Amino acid sequence: GKFCIFIGLGAAVFTIISAVILILQHRIVSVTQETSHQIVPEIQMRFRVIRNLELLRNYGNVAYRTTDKKVRQEAGFLSTILTSHPTIGVDPITRQLFREADAKLQDIALNPEAASTWPEIEQKLAAHADRLTILAETMTSDRATRIASDATKIRDFISTQTVLFFISTAVMILFGRILLARVKERNQYFNELSHDFRQ
Repeated sequence: GKFCIFIGLGAAVFTIISAVILILQHRIVSVTQETSHQIVPEIQMRFRVIRNLELLRNYGNVAYRTTDKKVRQEAGFLSTILTSHPTIGVDPITRQLFREADAKLQDIALNPEAASTWPEIEQKLAAHADRLTILAETMTSDRATRIASDATKIRDFISTQTVLFFISTAVMILFGRILLARVKERNQYFNELSHDFRQ
């Protein structure tokens, strides 16, 4: 009876651990697929925005420092092209900053004196680029940490399952030997009774 109870408990725990491992494996696959299909494109988009913010800053700095009207006009033209890029729609703040910077560069192209306020806009662009960089790095780090954590849990559960398997096997062998010894004792007892009865 005790042996059957032990086997039943061992099988139940083994089954539960196996189910947990399957759930964790499914979650890793799910997170990996989500990272591949959603997070990676979003991170790539943000890095493109960061690159375009840097380009816009460079155009503005050129227009701010130059005394050549043609160079200012070219900077304004490139700014307009950059502001029409789909990446500026990644969020409202980014869209507003691009439009504000482009408007300022158009003013500078027509009026050099308008360049006096460019450093303030340039600082806003730099600060926003830094925020987007930190956000992209955090998203990448969070995903990697989550996958690593689930992988560690799977490893721990598999180790526990392996230990449980060996313990169960050892106990089953032990109980088997005990039962076999008892069967031999009973056979010997019945053989002796049978021998005494024949005499």
